[in-house]
Amino acid sequence: MHTVIESCCTGCELCVPVCPVDCISLENLTGTRTGWSAWSQQDADKARKRYEFHSMKHTQGNDEANKKRQKTASATEPKPPDPLLTPGDEEAQRKRAVIQAALASARARRNHD
Repeated sequence: MHTVIESCCTGCELCVPVCPVDCISLENLTGTRTGWSAWSQQDADKARKRYEFHSMKHTQGNDEANKKRQKTASATEPKPPDPLLTPGDEEAQRKRAVIQAALASARARRNHD
């Protein structure tokens, strides 16, 4: 369930078309003033601060997600076989590495969703 926070509403109307029960209606509180003239300096400053905070938070989230993907990608790369193993052991080690990479990839996808 979503809620419109009335005190933070900027009048952008983005919530109206996505409302699943069509219960949102906007009221004109500024009379004949429209566009920039409908905003007080205090309202504009408040909206700008919220936008900057949201942008910063979104950027940090993307940075963390990218670091996580890079870490997962490096963990899933198969390691080269150990040169001291016999040829039969080398094949078994390669299979283990492929299985471990598949499991790590599945875990990353599960944690990402």
